[in-house]
Amino acid sequence: MSRVEGVLRTLDFRALLALTPDILLLLERPSREKTWVIRFVNRAVRKLGYREGDLVGRPFSHLFDPTYKPVLEQTLGAFRGKEMRLQLPVRVRTRSGHLVPGSLGLVLLRIQGQARGYAILTVRSKQNVVERILNGVDVGILLVDRKGRIRYANRYARELFEDLKTLPREFLKVRQNSEPAEIQWKERFLGVSVYPAGDQQKEWLYLIKDITEKKWVQETLIRLDRFSSFGVLATGLAHEIKNPLAGMRLIAQNLARRMENEKDREALERMLRQIDRIDTLIKQFFSYVRPREPHPESIAVREVVDDLYPLVKDRLMKHRITFNVDIPEDLTIRADRHQFEQILLNLMLNAIDAMPNRGTLTLSAREVHQKLPRMAGDRWVEIVVQDTGVGMTPEQVEHIFVPFFTTKPSGTGLGLFIVHQLVTRNGGLIRVESKKNHGTRFILYMRPGDEGG
Repeated sequence: MSRVEGVLRTLDFRALLALTPDILLLLERPSREKTWVIRFVNRAVRKLGYREGDLVGRPFSHLFDPTYKPVLEQTLGAFRGKEMRLQLPVRVRTRSGHLVPGSLGLVLLRIQGQARGYAILTVRSKQNVVERILNGVDVGILLVDRKGRIRYANRYARELFEDLKTLPREFLKVRQNSEPAEIQWKERFLGVSVYPAGDQQKEWLYLIKDITEKKWVQETLIRLDRFSSFGVLATGLAHEIKNPLAGMRLIAQNLARRMENEKDREALERMLRQIDRIDTLIKQFFSYVRPREPHPESIAVREVVDDLYPLVKDRLMKHRITFNVDIPEDLTIRADRHQFEQILLNLMLNAIDAMPNRGTLTLSAREVHQKLPRMAGDRWVEIVVQDTGVGMTPEQVEHIFVPFFTTKPSGTGLGLFIVHQLVTRNGGLIRVESKKNHGTRFILYMRPGDEGG
């Protein structure tokens, strides 16, 4: 322990440090290093949410706004002489990640060849009125210069873009148009509007709103309406086909009985077999459009997954796919067990087909509280089937539940349509997230097992 630290540890001096409202720090820079490390901090640091021990041993720059850190680190790293004094306005990071304005007084010294620093950090616990308003609104506000460098970001924007210092190119293109735009950013959809911040157009004001949930609700409502209309249309069409088909069969049977020529009778028999085949296909189609009524019961999700695993094990091994399960043993849903098994098996096989040469298939589930379109209640079990496969384009995602639409060369296009029907019949909801060459996530929302009788 150094002589300076020994003094700081004495009871009288520590009591004096506890009296000041300012945050006092002792810094040290190890030899041949550029990073200054916190060796001591007084209890005033608790106003930022930290305990004294939280920061000891951490880089000094950790305390400040990430956009300010490079400048501070460069300034501190330039210390070479015997003494350096700095007085800077700063934005200080609290333990919860919020930034508060403050001022930093800093003295850097070299004592017996060891670089040391003494800092006084004063923070203003109350933000001004404008800052409180900007940080309270549910919209991202960015002030950006001509080159796209972020000069200001409110709380909403900082949480959205994290440590981003320059806006990506797709955001900069928006300012060339006067109309608002939608941009996909890290699997989120953002509504973006841009306005010049001054007459000379040297800076631009970006207003950004996360519209992912709104977009999902709109698409879900459109899809539900589409399937409802399709069900009515398909049922009527199937009835219209069955009636003339029954007449054709009667005529063919009568002709077959009257035919004396063996070859003509065989031709009619073949015709009857084809008519029966069409009739069977229509019955199957009816079962897709109008699945049987479910018989709901409380089902342990993990138990169903364990029962299905032997059915897909060989395929997983053949394609060298890693299989992960993150589902609590006691998590239950209320659904028809046979239909739920059909839903999960279909999704798992689809995921395997999307990973012909290695990959990872993950099944996870948890209980969530969330409002869903046209669904009563806000308590759900969220089940995710996720792969690292080929993914889909936005156009493919839009049509993925439409009957007879398929991305597979040998697919029928009915598998996911059936899944959608079964999920709906069991009082649930399904949605999909996918990106080309970045995998796919099917998300199911099912009723908890302790709901209903």
